[in-house]
Amino acid sequence: MDSKSLTPAAERPLLQGRGWVLPFGFASGVLGSAYNMNGVPVVVYGTLRRWHPERFRGTLQAHFLISGILVVAGHALGGLWSKQSLVLYGYSLPAILLAIALGSYFNKRIPAAKFDRYLYIIIMALGVLLLFPQSSSLSN
Repeated sequence: MDSKSLTPAAERPLLQGRGWVLPFGFASGVLGSAYNMNGVPVVVYGTLRRWHPERFRGTLQAHFLISGILVVAGHALGGLWSKQSLVLYGYSLPAILLAIALGSYFNKRIPAAKFDRYLYIIIMALGVLLLFPQSSSLSN
């Protein structure tokens, strides 16, 4: 018997082949272009591959850094930056810093065994939020 047969089925990735990278990457690009929601397919892919939380976090950080740089550059090239958008970004900085601090705090306290459960809850909550239309007071 090889070591794979001794591994419990629950620990094996649900997506075995590397061929799944392209469809999930394509879906990420489409959703990112259309709705600025490029992370959902990456999170689903990582979950189905059963990445360890450390790998999950590192992959998402790299993904969002690269895609964020590309989005900001695209907005700049498209002339979407304005004085108002820079001021609003400045107002968001305290929330961004708080989110980084909270993320670091919770990262050290969430056991790897419960990581998937919390991830599923967050994905479902974000999906529910998308069902409700948002009005923007910034469109004036």
